[in-house]
Amino acid sequence: MTKPKRDILNADMRDRLRANRDGRLNTAQWIAITTDPLVTLLLLLAPAILIIGLRFPILFTRAWLILLVVLVLYGSMILLRARRYARARLHYKVLYAARPPLARWALRRSPSFYDDTGRVYRFTRWLAPRVSLTDDHAYLVYYLDDPRERVLCSLLPLTHPDAEKFQPTAEFHRRFERRATAAKPT
Repeated sequence: MTKPKRDILNADMRDRLRANRDGRLNTAQWIAITTDPLVTLLLLLAPAILIIGLRFPILFTRAWLILLVVLVLYGSMILLRARRYARARLHYKVLYAARPPLARWALRRSPSFYDDTGRVYRFTRWLAPRVSLTDDHAYLVYYLDDPRERVLCSLLPLTHPDAEKFQPTAEFHRRFERRATAAKPT
């Protein structure tokens, strides 16, 4: 008796693909991408807050004011990131999985893909759940092309029985064109 293979298309990935095929991000993707730098900033600021707090005990009496300023700064940062990604175009391509060079020696490897022309796509950020990829197999890939990095939003093997359901819709193409014209400087 053979063990059934785990399906890549779980409920979370289905939800992401449904939203991405219309050219938008789902709620979990929005939260992940807009609040991403918060954890890093908190980790970097925590020692500074402790050091300053211990050096200047008078600041504890004004802690509410400091907390208010920090919350306003974090809130504005989240709003700026949300605005930036609300205008970003979601891209769709059929890509083939490739094993990165020296993958056996890397502790944390970022899978790479390539297209029909041989152009390599590396995704440093993943908003999709991590899945095991098969080399040289075709995948439907939705991604954001941020100026600093490419962000993988969702993917599905092209050979999956439900692959046809998750092809880009007419709404995807309308949003793509609208955001492309909005991104051009006037």
